[in-house]
Amino acid sequence: MKWRKIASLIKKDGVFYLTAVVSDIDKDYEAYDSGNERLLKKRLSKKSFESLVTKHNFEILQHNYRPGKQWMEIYAKKNI
Repeated sequence: MKWRKIASLIKKDGVFYLTAVVSDIDKDYEAYDSGNERLLKKRLSKKSFESLVTKHNFEILQHNYRPGKQWMEIYAKKNI
């Protein structure tokens, strides 16, 4: 993901919405997609996913984590 490009596209008070499938266990892992053996997917844990966002100078405003559905959504704004 191009974090600088994303930051440049967001207006001063704009909000960045990000959603992704997360790991169904408490650690990161890579696995091939069952429908396509050539597609390698990386699954991040909830903690790693949040860390990735904050590491790239975004402040998390709200996050929703659905462990049973294995997905997460984050609303964030860029730190100035």
